[in-house]
Amino acid sequence: MNAAAHAPCRLAILGPTCSGKSAAALELARLLDAEIISCDSMQVYRGMDIGTAKATPEEQCLVRHHLVDVLEIGEPYNVNRFMEMCRPVLDDLTRRGKSCILAGGSGLYARSLLYGHQLLPSDKAVYSDVWRQVLEGRLDALAAELAAISPDCAANVRRNPRHLARAVEILRLTGMAPDHPALQPVPVPETPENRWTEIVIMPPWPEHRECIARRTRQMLDGGWIEETQRLLEAGLEQAPTARQALGYPEVAAHLRGEIKTADELGARIAAKTIQLARRQRTWFRHQHPRAVQLPLFMLDPVAGAEACLEILRNPSAASRKISGET
Repeated sequence: MNAAAHAPCRLAILGPTCSGKSAAALELARLLDAEIISCDSMQVYRGMDIGTAKATPEEQCLVRHHLVDVLEIGEPYNVNRFMEMCRPVLDDLTRRGKSCILAGGSGLYARSLLYGHQLLPSDKAVYSDVWRQVLEGRLDALAAELAAISPDCAANVRRNPRHLARAVEILRLTGMAPDHPALQPVPVPETPENRWTEIVIMPPWPEHRECIARRTRQMLDGGWIEETQRLLEAGLEQAPTARQALGYPEVAAHLRGEIKTADELGARIAAKTIQLARRQRTWFRHQHPRAVQLPLFMLDPVAGAEACLEILRNPSAASRKISGET
């Protein structure tokens, strides 16, 4: 395999949580002499390592990672900020003639980069006021404010306080809900610089569920509880974005004695992760139409990298092969 001789390329390796995409991306980046851009909404935070399945320091020494460990937990992070931070990285990689691999499970962030994004307005004072209402438990009032303009938008974000706060911020700044036609993404122009090969890993569901349960136990055994204790002492529960990270609220409840046993804690986190994985699988099926979907686990990083390389060499042929077409 003469992967290192491949011309500079842009490759996205995406998929639901616990599908093996990060390990495959790391191996492929090594083979292609590429650098990785994380599109994970939580690995951006320093100190959130075990619970976000972040690449280890040793792995980050092997391959350069961007948008990992660049914010403190008290700083907000959203798709706007991701785009603002990502574009200079892409420009630098282009200047240096380096291949890059976009990797992660935050589908909205990936879609915004690959398919187009409207840079929506933000204002720190407005967001702080909205977030104060969130912390005061006034979610129903915020949802009602949004629903008066767009019931559909309110229904879509109601379950996620961070998304609800951002939608209300946009509403207060523009008078429009985020789903208004005037605020929709501007399509990415088709140029060589913007040409991405997109791969979505979609593991078989029974195996996927088992892997989630197994990894949850490994993360708890590996120090996740101690990590959460340090983050709570640093203000995690007041953080506008980081406090939403999967699993950390349950570990915090365990530390407060609200979840009694480690087994119960693991079961709760695994159940929430499985729910997230279901939503992510639906998202990636419908929101990334140009992607080649790989119906397998990347448990063997070398085999996973080989499968991705085959798609990179000939995306259309690989797509037909995977779908069973002749």
